[in-house]
Amino acid sequence: MLRIEKRQTSQTSTSILVGIAAIILALAISTLVLSIMGYKPIEIFAKAFGQTYLTIPGILENLLMLIPLSLCALAVAVAAKAGLWNIGVEGQFFAGAAAATGVALAFPNLPAPILLILMFFAGAIVAGLLAYISVLPRIYLGISEILTTILMNSVVIYFIRYLVFDAWDDPATVAPQTAPFAEAARLPILIADSRVHIGFLVVIGVIILVHYFVNRTVYGYEMRAVGENIRGAKYAGINIRKYFFIAMFLSGAVAGVAGMMEVSGVVHRLQPTISADYGFSAFVIAWVARLGTGAILIVSYLFAGLLVAGFTMQMMGIPSMVISMLKGLILLLVLAGEILTVYKFTWTREQPQKSRLAADTSAAGSVLKDSCEIPQAAGEER
Repeated sequence: MLRIEKRQTSQTSTSILVGIAAIILALAISTLVLSIMGYKPIEIFAKAFGQTYLTIPGILENLLMLIPLSLCALAVAVAAKAGLWNIGVEGQFFAGAAAATGVALAFPNLPAPILLILMFFAGAIVAGLLAYISVLPRIYLGISEILTTILMNSVVIYFIRYLVFDAWDDPATVAPQTAPFAEAARLPILIADSRVHIGFLVVIGVIILVHYFVNRTVYGYEMRAVGENIRGAKYAGINIRKYFFIAMFLSGAVAGVAGMMEVSGVVHRLQPTISADYGFSAFVIAWVARLGTGAILIVSYLFAGLLVAGFTMQMMGIPSMVISMLKGLILLLVLAGEILTVYKFTWTREQPQKSRLAADTSAAGSVLKDSCEIPQAAGEER
C-alpha cells in the first residue's frame, strides 16, 4: 500500500536530485524528438555543448549571457519570497532598458561615471515603479498579480516598438532601433578580447545585497514571513500591503537593471530584440535554484550555456524551437518533481484481513484478562 506523508522540513538533497533528473529527462525527450525529425542528436549535443562549456570563447559567452539571466531570475525569486508571482519580468526588463536609453540619448556629453550611474538608477526606478503599479489591483481589488503582470508585458513591448519605429528611430538605418550610444554610455569591458563587461561584477554585488536584505534584515524576515504564511503574518501584525509593495518594487528594479546592462554593455542601443526570452528563462532558473540567491548564479551559468548552445545548434540547421522545448520541459519536470520535496512516498505491505482480525482479538482478550485479575495481598501464597 502506498503511503503519502507530508515532510516536516524541505529536503535539499531531494531538490538537487529532482533538478538533475529533470534536466536529464528533458535531454532524453529532446533526443527522441530530434531522432524522429531525422537528426543525429548525440552528435549535435556533443558538438554544441562541447563548444559552449569546454572552450574559452564558449565560457566567455556564457558569462556574458549570465548577466541578464541571473538578474531576471533574481527578480522572480524576490517577488516569490513574498508569495507573489511576477510574470512581468520581461516587460520590466524592457522598461529598464528604455529608461536607460532615454538617459543615454538625452545626455550624451556627460562624463562616463555620472552617465552610467544615472542610467543605472533610471532603469531600476522605472522598472520598479512598473512592478509597483502591477501589484495595486492585487492589493485593492483582489485581482491576481499574474494577470496584471502578463498584460503589462504586452503594454511595455508595444511601447518599445513605438519608440524604435517612431519616436527614437535612427534615421541612418532602416532597422527598428535607436541611434548608437555615446562612448560614455557604454559599460567598460571587464575581460580583454571578449564581450564580458563590468556588469558581471555589478551582478555579484546585486546578488550579495539582495541576499543580505532578504536573509539578514528585519524587513527581509517579515517579507519572507508574508510569503510563507500570509495568515500567520497578519495575525502577527505584519503589514501585508507594505511588503507586497517592497517585494514587487525590488523585483522590478532588479529586472530593470538587467535591461540597463543589456543596452549599455552589449547592444549599445535599444532594439525590440534585445531579450533572448530572458523573462521565461528566469522562471526556469529561479525554480531550479529553489529561489536561492546563491544557487541562482550557478544555475544561470548552466542555462546561459543552454542558450549559447542553442545559437550554435541553429547555425547547424536545428530549429530554435528545440531549445525552447528543452527549457519548457525542464520547467515542467522540475515543477512536477516539486511534490517529492514536499511529500514522502513509502510503500508498506498491507496486512491480510484475517491476520489483522486475529491480532485485534488477541490484544483485546489480553486486556480483558489483565483487567479482571484480582490483586493478591502481601505475603499471600499463590
